[in-house]
Amino acid sequence: MVLWRFDQGRLDYFQFDEIKRIARELTKINGIQKPNANDDILREVLFRHSLRPFAPSGYTVWRNYKRVFGCTLLATELGGRIICTDLCLTLADSADEIDVDDYLGHFATRFYYPSPVFDGYNNTGFQIFPVVATIKFLLSRYLEKGKNNITIDDIG
Repeated sequence: MVLWRFDQGRLDYFQFDEIKRIARELTKINGIQKPNANDDILREVLFRHSLRPFAPSGYTVWRNYKRVFGCTLLATELGGRIICTDLCLTLADSADEIDVDDYLGHFATRFYYPSPVFDGYNNTGFQIFPVVATIKFLLSRYLEKGKNNITIDDIG
């Protein structure tokens, strides 16, 4: 069984308008060395336009939020550097051309479990695309039981 997880308590960071704001700011620091506590340029850049607090201030934003950036498919770390994805660059450059449906279509077909975003990632095994699996479950439930809704507990 695969444990489904997301970054708990940070769902406000996954709103599409916030994702676009974060993407625009991440591209400004694309390729830089991962910040340290004394020079957290990522915090400075994000605070200019993001509505989120990126707390606590005692840790670097990258340390506490790299899973958010990874789960949203915006950025990753390679060789100690923050690297923006093509999706991040596209969202930042043409934010008005990509709507939430475009983003979710991309996300649904590319975010999977187990994910390299989380500790303990192992690339051998079966991949599950949670958005697609949830839609399939909802359709199946409707066809079999006539129910047109599900809860988090149903899929969790």
